[in-house]
Amino acid sequence: LNGSGKIGVATEAKTLIEKEDFKVVDTGNADSFDFTDTVIEVKKSVPNAVIDILKKVLSEKYSVKIGDNLNSTEKFDIVITVGTK
Repeated sequence: LNGSGKIGVATEAKTLIEKEDFKVVDTGNADSFDFTDTVIEVKKSVPNAVIDILKKVLSEKYSVKIGDNLNSTEKFDIVITVGTK
């Protein structure tokens, strides 16, 4: 998700992630554009190794933080919101 308001950041992050063979199902805008850091949120069922890969890949371009766990009822297993730095 684009959490910075800058045009194209969600697509840029998608490209980085897909280079690591992840499947990105959707991109769009976050509920707000006030994200400074890029936040990775995951369901508890997502292995730590997957989180580590995502953090490493995204850290090449963004300041990355791990956010709260997603509810098991969420549509997606992983939600990444791209921030301004």
